[in-house]
Amino acid sequence: MDRLMQLYRSVGPRWVFVIGFLTFSAIYEYGRVLHLRPLPMHIWRQADCLSLTWNYYTGEATFLKPVIHGQIADGGESGLSAGEFPLLYWAMGQVWKVIGPSEFAYRLFGLLFHFVASYMLFLTLRRLLRSDFWAIGITLLLFTSPVLLYYGVSFLTDVPAFDLALMGWYFFVRHAEEGKRRWWILSTACFALATLLKVTAGMSFVAIIGLYLLFTVRPAWFRSIPKVFPSRVFGWAVIAISLAGIAAWYIHAEQFNTDHAGRYTFNNLWPIWEMSPDEIDRAVTFAKRILLFQIFDTSVLLLIGLAIILLIVHVRELPHTRGAAQWSVDPWRDRLYPVLVPCRGWPRLLFHQSDGRLACSTCDLALVAMQATSGYLSFPMAPGWIHFALVLQRGLCTDEPDHAEQSEQPSGEQEPVANLPQI
Repeated sequence: MDRLMQLYRSVGPRWVFVIGFLTFSAIYEYGRVLHLRPLPMHIWRQADCLSLTWNYYTGEATFLKPVIHGQIADGGESGLSAGEFPLLYWAMGQVWKVIGPSEFAYRLFGLLFHFVASYMLFLTLRRLLRSDFWAIGITLLLFTSPVLLYYGVSFLTDVPAFDLALMGWYFFVRHAEEGKRRWWILSTACFALATLLKVTAGMSFVAIIGLYLLFTVRPAWFRSIPKVFPSRVFGWAVIAISLAGIAAWYIHAEQFNTDHAGRYTFNNLWPIWEMSPDEIDRAVTFAKRILLFQIFDTSVLLLIGLAIILLIVHVRELPHTRGAAQWSVDPWRDRLYPVLVPCRGWPRLLFHQSDGRLACSTCDLALVAMQATSGYLSFPMAPGWIHFALVLQRGLCTDEPDHAEQSEQPSGEQEPVANLPQI
């Protein structure tokens, strides 16, 4: 044991995390997967992403005028259709112009980007928990989610958007600790870009804006944590610019699709109050039979369940202040529960499994588990407001599933990979 501790000290927690990430990647056979063509699950959506990238590579599309191979627009005469912000597709198309079309390069970028985001999550938790063990453990636990692993090396924007949200939280925590404006700008920029890549990734941004609104109208509630948010004029100006950028793209995409009468995906909200009783029942059934096991393996779910039980049993033993800064948020945190909990859209989120967006729930589960376990074991804990914001921001809104009405699509679109060039 002493030798292991000496080895750990000589290597350092950062390299332990890197080694752990690489080890998991080897276990998942990413070295083989990176060379594969699109895999069966959700293959039509992966093909859409490759199609968009290919048309940016060939010059058939311009940045503001995306094109897919499927002739779904202009009465079956073109593939002009806009969905999420095409930055990833456009950027990869430019890379292909240099190295040639390569699905390997696309997958590799996704893996490297997820590594950077995971590393930033590790740094975030290290700052909050003041424990290398929990920071490494939580981050690597997140890297065991099947749905995240599958789509993390896929061609969709869901996991990159989720990764940007993780980066946004890192910069938010840095601002909360240091109060420097650059961290607020970077945090807001990451959340905004995440929302542009996938609308559901904006849930974190919604939570931040909601808390900032409370800070604006009830500053006394935040007296003990003065650095969490910037001054009102500066802070809201940055948010306004970000929201303007988000609105500009989605308004353009909607108008573009209307003009060409074709859309390959939806960019809209589909809240719980629009669900019928039958849809809610199907959502619950889907969650019990499929979703839970896509988010985590049964063993991890059992661990989380045990952790929650321990938290409930020992809840009175938890301190009211946590972290080096001794942030105390109980007075205003309690006021948020009755306001935000009824607004959550979990059933709709549970019912629609498409893409990697469900991996967003993974971080919540891991944080809740470690919050409970480390509280029981008397480890230093993260500020309660961070966990509260992370958990409650999920489900405030969810987006409609891509190709919700697949029966309306041309019959040749369901398996479009065969129509794409071999790359």
